[in-house]
Amino acid sequence: MGYKEVWQNDGHSKQFGKAIREKNTLYFLRRFKRYLPARCLNYVVNSLCTKNVSILDVGCAAGDFYAYLASMRSPGNWTYEGVDISTPAIEIARKHFGKELFQLISMDDDLVGKNADIILSVDVLIHQVEPFQHLERIFDCARKLLVVSLRTREIGDTVLDPELSCQINYGQWAPFIVFNINQLYKVILGLTPQPLKLTCFKEYKILGGKNKRFLPKDLYTEDPKTAITTLLIEKCENGVESKIEEYEYMSIPMHKKRFTFRLLSHFLANMHLDKIVARKFSERIRSIDEVLKYTNIVSTNNINISQIYE
Repeated sequence: MGYKEVWQNDGHSKQFGKAIREKNTLYFLRRFKRYLPARCLNYVVNSLCTKNVSILDVGCAAGDFYAYLASMRSPGNWTYEGVDISTPAIEIARKHFGKELFQLISMDDDLVGKNADIILSVDVLIHQVEPFQHLERIFDCARKLLVVSLRTREIGDTVLDPELSCQINYGQWAPFIVFNINQLYKVILGLTPQPLKLTCFKEYKILGGKNKRFLPKDLYTEDPKTAITTLLIEKCENGVESKIEEYEYMSIPMHKKRFTFRLLSHFLANMHLDKIVARKFSERIRSIDEVLKYTNIVSTNNINISQIYE
């Protein structure tokens, strides 16, 4: 699951342990509820799996998605398991949320035998040495759906060499893979069982020159049309055709009144009311339009699957 030693730094649990670090449910959720992978998870739990739902969070870090789920209203019951190779992240998540919810793993083989209705994988594939093999492994774990966040390009090949496409994390280099979207579609559509419905959400961004990344030169320009991408991969009933839908969006900047909200949220936290208020006003997302609530939709497109093989 990537360069294991990179993720043993305490900084990893702090960077991705926002729910624990804030100690304020309302303030954490104000930002996290705008996060598209979180909104996609809310959508699949509330609209596509409405009874008893199991969720496996692969690369859970310090449990931010569990904190989001715990604040979310849903029409049925759900169970959660988070797994990660980061010892400090798992330790802090278990201490804060409960030992039974989080498990330390050391490699992809530790996923054998695990399964859930929904597999969540947020920014994990991009750090894999063998990302397509990892994708196949988590696909096998999913009974119904996967929510996968990664980075894509429309022009140019996927560069799998971690010496040429990488990022410094906590002082060490790790792979940072940007996937050609058509190649990615081909790999996913080649997995079994079929048929599949792929829903792709893309926000175009230049990826080079940011966050200590060392990437191929063309990724420092707009030419390859790189994007922050979230995929919903749904295993469908037999008798239907596989389908790909794409949504291009632009995020709407957050409202400026952060200081006032922070004061209010801290007051409620001190009164031990932040979790109650957060749950009362949490969203139950049941449509694609609601997933994209905090964005401007630029375009939608139904992809002709035969064209991606040309």
